Amino acid sequence: MNFTKQKMKVKLAAELFSISVANAIEYCNVKLKLKEFENSEATVEFLRIFNNLFDLLNSKSVWQRGLKRAISKENDKTCFDFLHKAELYNHNLKESRNGPSILQS
Repeated sequence: MNFTKQKMKVKLAAELFSISVANAIEYCNVKLKLKEFENSEATVEFLRIFNNLFDLLNSKSVWQRGLKRAISKENDKTCFDFLHKAELYNHNLKESRNGPSILQS
């Protein structure tokens, strides 16, 4: 396989792991009470954490707000607190409810 011809589709990943998708799933579960979205809370949390990680790791401007803002002295505590939370989340992420850690699989 020629990896130079296989560019990652980052835009598609960013759209999938987005706050909009998380909010839509949560809306279908909580407001519409659709059976297909029962017990989707873990998926919503996953999407929000990875959306925020994507925002933080792709931040470029100090003029943005929240985790989209580039790390500076004014927001370093918020950023590093979130990174620590995301690290713990990823470390404890499992294949399934009682399955092995993803890091061990």
